[in-house]
Amino acid sequence: MDNLLQFPGTRVNQQEGALSSTYTSNRIKLFDGKLVLYKRPDSAKDNWHYAIILPQGTERKSTKTADLARAQKIATERFQRLSWRVAQGYGISQTTFATAAQVTSPH
Repeated sequence: MDNLLQFPGTRVNQQEGALSSTYTSNRIKLFDGKLVLYKRPDSAKDNWHYAIILPQGTERKSTKTADLARAQKIATERFQRLSWRVAQGYGISQTTFATAAQVTSPH
C-alpha cells in the first residue's frame, strides 16, 4: 500500500485494504493508471485536474476546463509528451534557458 497514489482527502482502510476517497466518483484512470483525471471537491471551479505518474516523478496540474472531453485531450497530450521525454532519457521537467546558463556559466 505504500506506493498507492494518495490524493488529498484519500484514506486507505488498513483493515480491508480498500481505498475510500472523495474523488472516487470523479476519478478516471487512463494508460493503466499512469494518467488519472480527477475533480477536486475543495476547488472553487469545477475544473478537471490530472496526475501523471511515471517512475521519474509525478506531475499534477489543472486542465483549466470543466469539459471532460477537452480535459482528457489536454491530459493525454501532456502524458504522451512526458512519456516521450522519459523514453529519450530526459526528465519530466523541462530546464529553462536561464537555469541551463547558470549551471554552465564559468562565473
